[in-house]
Amino acid sequence: MTDTELIVEPGRQDLVIRRTFDAPADLVWATYTDPVRVPAWWGGSRFDTRVDEMDVRRGGSWRFVTTHRTDGTEYAFRGVYHDVVPGERIVATFELEQGGPGYLQLTTDTFAEHDGATTLTSVVLFQSVEDRDGWVPTDMESGIRDATDRLDAVVRRASAPAAPAHASPPLDVVASRTVDAPLERVWAAWTEPEGVRAWWGPAGWTCPEAVMDVRVGGSSRVTMRSPDGQDMHNLWTYSAVDAPHRLDFALEFCDATGRVVDPTELGLPPGIPVPVPHVLTFEALPSGLTRLTVTEHGYTSEVPQQMSLAGLEQTLDKLVASVAGARAGG
Repeated sequence: MTDTELIVEPGRQDLVIRRTFDAPADLVWATYTDPVRVPAWWGGSRFDTRVDEMDVRRGGSWRFVTTHRTDGTEYAFRGVYHDVVPGERIVATFELEQGGPGYLQLTTDTFAEHDGATTLTSVVLFQSVEDRDGWVPTDMESGIRDATDRLDAVVRRASAPAAPAHASPPLDVVASRTVDAPLERVWAAWTEPEGVRAWWGPAGWTCPEAVMDVRVGGSSRVTMRSPDGQDMHNLWTYSAVDAPHRLDFALEFCDATGRVVDPTELGLPPGIPVPVPHVLTFEALPSGLTRLTVTEHGYTSEVPQQMSLAGLEQTLDKLVASVAGARAGG
């Protein structure tokens, strides 16, 4: 993997974006053109992306809608595929629906493989030199680097080798609590910003930020702060939402900008899955009680498994106290 290269030459109508991925071209192509995987990287970490249409063929159309995670502003993008050579090239228009003149471009993406690595080169052609130069002073460059970093993370996860047949089976983390609160209140504690901020994190930690987008394909960004002021950020990306009975999401560690990072970069021990699949079940019990069970899948070593279990037990104790306190107050 290399850093993203952005080439802007004076007096030209185009700019060039280049990134090399440590993966074969067919895998990079599949990640780039799969509407299921596109929301995991397109638009960068400040936005959630919804794919309304993505018909990758000559004459096909695409439409993506991004939502800003902080202020909820939506931006819609669309285009038409003018040429598609599977595994090699895509030529498509790019248009911001809310934009005026200067917001229509033609992008040519090429995928070139060499020695098992793939260089993706995107040539973005604007309608004039002035249009292109008008884009350059914006935060476009940081957004491009953010999105391509996230694309690289998705490609790396997809290309990770399978465990050998003789390897030990993955380890799960499972913890349950019977909560003295009705089902809907426990569900709200996991899905509403105020609820999550009240308890997320092990003993002694606080939760200064919880930006929640609880829907299939949506991502929540949650931050926990240690007693000495160190922040640890997570992204929860949802694959199943059955309110108020079940939540399935993948937890990823990220930095303050939302860029996904490997847990080992944060000083955590190896053996933590990337991402960490979570399954939460909420069961209504008699007398207004709720049984909550949290399962984390895929740990490959007992050290991080036991560490995560201890942290989860403490975190759930805080949730129980928080919900019970809310019930007493309300």
